[in-house]
Parts: sequence; C-alpha cells; structure tokens
Amino acid sequence: MACIPSSNRLPDAADDQHVIHLIKDEVVGISLIASVGFISALSVTALLSYVAINYVKILRAPGEGSRKLIRTNIDALILNLLVAELIMALGAIMNIHWASKGEVSCGQACDAQGALQYIGETSVALFTIAITLLTFISVVRGWAIKARVWVWGSIMAAAWAYVALWAGIGGTWGGFYAPGAPWCWISAEYAEYWTSAQSVWLWIAGFGSILLYIPLFLLVRGNIKWDPVVGWASLKWRWKGEYGEDSNRLLWYPLGYITLVPVAILNWISYGGVYTSRTVRFTIVAIFNLSGVVSVGLILLARTNVLRLDYRSQKDARPQHTNNPLLSEDYLKEEAEDSTGFGGVRVMNPRDSSAMKQTVDRQGAL
Repeated sequence: MACIPSSNRLPDAADDQHVIHLIKDEVVGISLIASVGFISALSVTALLSYVAINYVKILRAPGEGSRKLIRTNIDALILNLLVAELIMALGAIMNIHWASKGEVSCGQACDAQGALQYIGETSVALFTIAITLLTFISVVRGWAIKARVWVWGSIMAAAWAYVALWAGIGGTWGGFYAPGAPWCWISAEYAEYWTSAQSVWLWIAGFGSILLYIPLFLLVRGNIKWDPVVGWASLKWRWKGEYGEDSNRLLWYPLGYITLVPVAILNWISYGGVYTSRTVRFTIVAIFNLSGVVSVGLILLARTNVLRLDYRSQKDARPQHTNNPLLSEDYLKEEAEDSTGFGGVRVMNPRDSSAMKQTVDRQGAL
C-alpha cells in the first residue's frame, strides 16, 4: 500500500493509518531523541573540527615530517565512522519537525528521515564491524595489516554502496518509508527486507564487538599467551595479567558498542507485533542515538593517535611512556607509522617466541 502524504489527503479520507497524531508523551519522547541527536552531532562536529584545525597546523609546520592524515587503515575507517555518526544524528534531529507539527505523516520529510536514519545507523554498524575485525586481526597475528588505499578504500566503497543502494532502491518502492514509531522508518510491510538491509549488521556489530574485544583485552593484558608463529601449541592461560592498566582501555569498546544491541531487539520485537511501552521505546532509541558521543569518547580515551590527534609541535613535544613495552610507541619512527594498521596506541600480541623477544629487546634499547 502506498504511503499517502498528509497534504494530498482529503479531510474525510479513510487512510488515516498514514498519519500518526502525537500525544503529549510522544512529543516529549521524540523531542528527547532529537536533543540527544543534536548532542551527538555536536560531539562529532567538534572532533572533526579539531582534526581539521590540527591538520592545518601539520601542513604549515616546518620540517620534513609526514603530512599524511590517513596513516593507517583504521584512520580512514574511523573518519568514515564519524561521517556515518553525523548522518545518523541528523536523522534523529529531524524529529523536531514532527514534534512541532504534532503528527508524523508521509511525504518528502518522512522519506528523508527514513533514508537518513537507515544510511546512518547501518553504516555505523558496518564501519564498527570493519574496525573491530581489523583490530582483532592486527593483535592476534602480532602485527598490523599494512595500510593500503585499496584495503580501506574497498571497505569504504562497499559499505557506502550497500547503504546507498538499499536507501535509493527502497525509496522507489511505494511506502518503503512510513510513519510508525512515532517517526519515519522502514514500513512494517517491508519487514522482511529490513532484516537483511540492517538488522543483521546491528546484531553483528553489537555482539561481535563484545565477543572480540574481551579476548583482545585478555590477550593484551597477558592472561592469554598466543604466538601466531608457533600456532595453537603456544596457547596458554595466566590468571594474573601483566599489563592491566594499559589494556583496560580495550574494555571500553564492548561497553560502548553494547548500545547497538537494545535497539536491534526493539525493532525485532516491534516488527513481530509485540507491544512495548512508549517509555521503554523512547529510552532505548535515545540511548542508541548517543552513538556519536560514544564513538567520540572511545576515540579520545582509547585511540588517541588516530587522525593525527597525537600531533604536537616540536616545542611542545614530550615523550610518552607506558608500562607495557608491547604498547609503547616511543620506538616508532615516522616512516613506520603507516604500517601499524591500528590507529590507537600500537597494540601487539605478547608472544613468547625468540623473534618477539629480540624485537622487544631492540625496542627497549632505543
């Protein structure tokens, strides 16, 4: 059934299912979601502005140091993640339009919000998955995936093409975006497409981050010993970790990305016809739209070297130290930065092989 814009309906038309008249609690709820979206947008914009200003300083700085903004695969993916967060936040901010009207109806605004929310939410999930996988592979194998334009470019192109195709093609179908929650989203008539278009990626991003970052925490902390050169025979467990303070930052990832899980569950049961109270629904969606704030917080807390955030002018430069020799970046040279593949503090897999010990010895001598 086509979604008929309210401006095209006759006053006595019987298609009132295409408009949702908002009660006071719903106006308050979507206003809260819009406010949260604004906070996320402000956080992401502030970080991107700082990155831009900082990069201008790098370009103007004297000397022959690296001028590259994208030094690792993770740098490029995090930049795309921030853009996705901004798109998602704009979709939430559009709820101000419905709050001011007191109703949600079909039309260009509805289609725009549906497309923005789908593109933003799904691309956030896709780039979250990509960052998690690259980080996991880099740590487990003991060294990072070499930074290459074709690596991060392929991931970026595939993610944006996927969401653009679904948003564009879906938008040509009658009633693909419709009032429903109460805001505009993929219509219940197309619920089966929603599963493959978005739901599966939210589940993978949420639970995948939890399942992968916790082993990484134990690996970097020293509880798990694993040498990729030796193989499974090297796998060991130690109850007492060696580098707790430095590895604790990895715990922020599963805690942060767990915000993706409740909204996936909410959408799933809503399409299944299960009733959820307005309070629960608005609370879950508001938390979900804090995703931009969460991503910015994770970058500032745990990935302080991405997008040249670690840059300091020569007069302000100070050596950085860490208790974990395998997390230390003191030994890194400028020309080696593009090979880390992990845009935060260099995380390596603590290995027991002689080759690894020799590497650490050389690092300690620098």
